[in-house]
Amino acid sequence: MKKIFIVLIFLSINFPIQSQPWRNPLKSCRSNDGKIFNNIQIFQDSAGVPNFIRLPSGNLACVFQWFRQPIGSPTWDRVAVKFSSDNGNTWTQPQPIVVNGLPGNFTRPFDPTLAITDNGRIRIFFSDGLNMILDTSINTYSAISDDGINYTLEAGIRFSLPDRPV
Repeated sequence: MKKIFIVLIFLSINFPIQSQPWRNPLKSCRSNDGKIFNNIQIFQDSAGVPNFIRLPSGNLACVFQWFRQPIGSPTWDRVAVKFSSDNGNTWTQPQPIVVNGLPGNFTRPFDPTLAITDNGRIRIFFSDGLNMILDTSINTYSAISDDGINYTLEAGIRFSLPDRPV
């Protein structure tokens, strides 16, 4: 069986402290040996913080922070997901995820990471908190999904630091 490696690249060259990640695309490239990569393409415009996994079905899922214009729209600064059923040759259009059960005073999930549970469900780990200021209210949480789009918050904080944001 031939392995194909796919790499997602978030270009962060010369980002100032107050960066504007929506000005940068995620790019992908492919390799047959994991050493030489080519065929660099834009994977998603205005996006960052990618993470992808192979689902039990064999399909790929990729989550990322999406900054779809205009600022303030339903897709601005949201975690979105894309799927591939052909080893990453083609991908679905991005779709913002939904996390049911988030406290009303939370801002929105950000910085996503995916994992597969022992029973084949999709778990997403993400940061969230009480405001957009990176303070000690920002912690790591998780949610469970069967489809990779609609999640249900799991109880409790997964990771926290008492004296600084996660």
